[in-house]
Amino acid sequence: MDDLIGVNIRDLPQELTKEVNTHIRLFAVTMLIADNEDSREIPCSGTLVSIKGNKGVLTARHVWEEMSKHRYLLIMLGQIPHVIEVTLLNAIAPPIQSRSERISSDIPDLAFVILPGPSVNHIEAISKAFFSIDKRFDEQLTEFVRSPVGYFALFGAPAEFVDHQRKSIRSFAYSTYLSEYFESEGWDYQVMGLDLDKNPEIPKDFVGMSGGGVWKIKFFVSEDKTRFAVENFTRDIALVGVDFNQTDLPGRQLIGHGPVSIYKELYRLI
Repeated sequence: MDDLIGVNIRDLPQELTKEVNTHIRLFAVTMLIADNEDSREIPCSGTLVSIKGNKGVLTARHVWEEMSKHRYLLIMLGQIPHVIEVTLLNAIAPPIQSRSERISSDIPDLAFVILPGPSVNHIEAISKAFFSIDKRFDEQLTEFVRSPVGYFALFGAPAEFVDHQRKSIRSFAYSTYLSEYFESEGWDYQVMGLDLDKNPEIPKDFVGMSGGGVWKIKFFVSEDKTRFAVENFTRDIALVGVDFNQTDLPGRQLIGHGPVSIYKELYRLI
């Protein structure tokens, strides 16, 4: 339909968001960083992606820096973690350029962690998939992000969801909206709304969400708002950002990179 129909995000039918989240979980991963069985794990997040023939995890630069200080990365695949020795990992990340008045941490904060072949084979064997950055590399993606049509979804692993005894973590999915978009020194940034006062059931602290993907979803809705559907999952669901920071309370929001950072600036470094 060409006409836009307003729908409150909180009114999206569960059937739609569940179907979308199931699709995105093919690529989204929650992770734990650890040294040994007795150490306290550090939660973080990422997205399985392929770039120019390389397969790995798209995450935040500071997440990679934390990984490099420890021995193991545990990628949570269902209830069983896939354990990788950090020495087997390589990462590509841009150098720190500056700090922005709007962001309290060093930027840019983006990294592509390349996984070893055996890990790629194992991950694909259990029906996870690597989202192709190459296939979505076009100028229309920026327009897709800025379009008023659709909604955004955040994925990650808040620290309060970690079960240290079982060495596991539940993933978190949250439907939301783009609060602000800006650019700094060629890299783009997105501020994602959380509306904590209206959603008391979600975490107040998003430590552990760093590196998690931001997705844009376009969907069809009938005029009477009785039918909601994503017409083409490959075309209408796209990875458009990576979270790496949170603002202070009250009015907490998540800050991340946008599509220009992923599909242009980081892409050219690979």
